[in-house]
Amino acid sequence: MKTLMLLVGLLMTWEHGQVLGAPAVSEQELQEMSTEGSKYVNKEIKNAFKEVKHIKSLIDHTNDERKSLLLNLEEAKKKKEDALTDTRDTEMKLKASQEVCNDTMMALWEECKPCLKQTCMKFYARVCRSSSGLVGHQLEEFLNQSSPFYLWMNGDRIDSLLENDRQQTHVLDSMEDRFQKGSLFEFPMMEFPEENNDNRTICKEIRHNSTGCLKMKDQCAKCQEILSVDCSGSNPTQNLLREELNSSLELAEKLSRQYEELLRSYQQKMLNTSALIKQLNEQFSWVSQLANLTQSEDQDYALHVTTVASHSSDPSVPSGFRKVILTLFNSDPITVNIPEEVSVHNPKFMETVAKKALLEYRQNAQEK
Repeated sequence: MKTLMLLVGLLMTWEHGQVLGAPAVSEQELQEMSTEGSKYVNKEIKNAFKEVKHIKSLIDHTNDERKSLLLNLEEAKKKKEDALTDTRDTEMKLKASQEVCNDTMMALWEECKPCLKQTCMKFYARVCRSSSGLVGHQLEEFLNQSSPFYLWMNGDRIDSLLENDRQQTHVLDSMEDRFQKGSLFEFPMMEFPEENNDNRTICKEIRHNSTGCLKMKDQCAKCQEILSVDCSGSNPTQNLLREELNSSLELAEKLSRQYEELLRSYQQKMLNTSALIKQLNEQFSWVSQLANLTQSEDQDYALHVTTVASHSSDPSVPSGFRKVILTLFNSDPITVNIPEEVSVHNPKFMETVAKKALLEYRQNAQEK
């Protein structure tokens, strides 16, 4: 009977944090520890709410700027598309008079093509650093099917504008789609060509449709002669149409560059907004979980210590450490180990306990 009573006594003291060979941690001491730990946790909560409020204000601000930029983009897109429409209309009018000066142009074209092919292949092998065999065959077919009239009215510049317009639309749609789905968080900075004559852009155009080669027409004398052919004697209106085309081309190219600058700014603003949202989710999701706790779930203490034990009373505790079991808010029991040299009466003891417990609570909240 005495042995049984002794075992009961040991179990009772164990539940209260009894350390063999040392006085038990009393209920009063556990309560005082909970009070001290709760002070630290409440201070951290206040700081976290301040930071959340600050980040949310930044998100609202950058999001307002993003929306304003989007309106500017829509206006710029309308101007750019109107200029493209004017360019295409003038192009169609010129195509309708294509037969004018055709003999002169065709003779020059036959001398222009070999020079253009050789110049382009040298550029591709040197700058694009890729085999030019397939590209050369593709280019020869392209030149044989093309008309000198295409060169004369800057068809390559028109095609580049249309391709840029398609790419810009794709980039904007892709960004908007990712942003709405909440995945901007992962996408890398999208690449834009620096200029219409950027080497990377030319290499891409040569690989895809050979029009990039026409950008080298200035290096071939016979190709230059095609550009300077004057057909106004046969058809006075044609020269006016060509001047009108060049003017509309310059305007469309200018508006396209302006649109691309806005698109870059919009992309950066969207990335900034997404980065702030990501920071809010990663660092402060635990705060939103606390805000969702109902009043009935609130406890007297944010942190409640239930057990304190050492290695001598619990072999599972690492030697030289003291184990503290506690609950934080509505959490499952959390266990932290504190070096024994930090006395339970040291003011830093519960601060260290609370800091470790709060870190674990935040990590668990993030995983959920």
